[in-house]
Amino acid sequence: MKTLEQSYRLHEHCFHAGIVSSVQVDQVFQSLQQGRLSLIQQEAAQQTSLDNYKISLGLPPAFSAKMDDTLLKQFELTSPELTTLQQNIEKLQAEYRELDSPHEG
Repeated sequence: MKTLEQSYRLHEHCFHAGIVSSVQVDQVFQSLQQGRLSLIQQEAAQQTSLDNYKISLGLPPAFSAKMDDTLLKQFELTSPELTTLQQNIEKLQAEYRELDSPHEG
């Protein structure tokens, strides 16, 4: 999702600089909105699956349960350090775009 948001901001910046058309910005915005919708749908499907699992165990759906994903940690493909580095790069890029954009005053 962050990548889509970054792409949208970049396209907006490029549009204001005259590099891309409004149609291209709109297409990226549409992709961003589709990504958001997909995320919401996946979260709802996960919650439904969890509720169905609770029901199959004879528990009420309102029963508080937490998924334990510690066994999945061994399959993570990116390290936390790499994620932190990526966030730092994104922050630097955002700061650079701010310096490069015209300021109203």
